[in-house]
Amino acid sequence: MHRLFREGLAPSTARTYGAGKKRHKEFCSLLRDASTPAMEQQLCHFMARLEKGGIAHSTIKCNLAIVRHLHLERGKADPGIEDMARLQLVVKCSQAKKIVQERT
Repeated sequence: MHRLFREGLAPSTARTYGAGKKRHKEFCSLLRDASTPAMEQQLCHFMARLEKGGIAHSTIKCNLAIVRHLHLERGKADPGIEDMARLQLVVKCSQAKKIVQERT
């Protein structure tokens, strides 16, 4: 099954997901926390760290899809990212900040 998850991705998607998984793994190592299952608070901190590091908003959103894929690849339950209200607020604030910066 793991092979299907890897081989089922287009090469460019596999590269993007590989970089995002590495970024998430490094973040979890800093926290000394398991990467799965991801809790909402952990994901909020991860997204805020990406934003603070100057990561583009589109990449931040892509990292949420990567975390979801990582869960499914490992046989874990879908973390339900779209239902995490605080996390969605962090993502929206990241987008709003980008828009304000572009206007100034």
